[in-house]
Amino acid sequence: MSTEPADARTACRTHVDLISGFLGAGKTTFIQKYCAWLREEGISFAVVENEFGAVGVDAAALKASYADIHELSGGCICCSMLPNFTVLLLKLAGRYDRIIVEPSGIFDATSFFEIMELVRARSGAERGFCATIVDPRCLCRLQEEELCVLQSQLAGSSSVIYSKCDLPELPELAVCGEFLRALAEDGALQIMETPAHLMRQNDFGTLLEQRAVLRPVALKKLNHAALFHCPSCKPDVTFTRAQLEWFLTRFLEGGAARDILRIKGTVRAAGGGYFAVNCTVCDCMVEEAETGYGILYFIMRGSPTAELRVRMDALFSSLPA
Repeated sequence: MSTEPADARTACRTHVDLISGFLGAGKTTFIQKYCAWLREEGISFAVVENEFGAVGVDAAALKASYADIHELSGGCICCSMLPNFTVLLLKLAGRYDRIIVEPSGIFDATSFFEIMELVRARSGAERGFCATIVDPRCLCRLQEEELCVLQSQLAGSSSVIYSKCDLPELPELAVCGEFLRALAEDGALQIMETPAHLMRQNDFGTLLEQRAVLRPVALKKLNHAALFHCPSCKPDVTFTRAQLEWFLTRFLEGGAARDILRIKGTVRAAGGGYFAVNCTVCDCMVEEAETGYGILYFIMRGSPTAELRVRMDALFSSLPA
């Protein structure tokens, strides 16, 4: 079923769905499943993809299957990219049944409700559901600033969806649920029983019936530009898979690297093509990719230090054969 916009004569009432979640929670993977279900149901959609500094990394995974992907990169749509985001929503409203927004992992979700008031007044588009994707394995590793970001996302969440529940070292989900409800200051916060990787048709149907409502939580306003940074690096080397995994393992060991929250991007493979890198505070994944930019992005707490660059260059020059 095509996702092309409807003819102007049959313009629809658009609903805007927000898929939030902290860095590396699994938002893009969930959106891929959601888009596949929408296509099967004949529901037209567009995706707005916002990446904090990293150009085209997550959007590339969606573009491989879906045409209507719109990127806003180089900042966060709740602050520096807010005017561009608002204009884009107004442009798309009325042309699709659903607009799916995937913000950066440090998005302040309270801004979404302010933006939607303007978009609704000008276009008639309505809020859809707001799902917060949570990797339960990472909750215990988030520091105060990251928990403030997650609290903001939960404040507007109509449902929490657990991700990566098929991976090892899964904590007790009941304990995670208590923690999240306390963080949201809402004992009735809805947590979907079905994890993201097992979502079924009726689960997506349930989400479409929900409408996001902002909870009256006393939130700490964060200055993203001061708290989080996204330096990049373009390695002047090619890697075998073993060499790349060796580099990532060594680079993330101790010291200033403990402030690294996410590594994502692509590097050139020794045999041609690229490797896609996706590291979170819990795990590190390397996959083959046909195309790429040959750039790694490091999303981190605080400002990048000279120590990180020196360590990186030293590892590049000592890659095992």
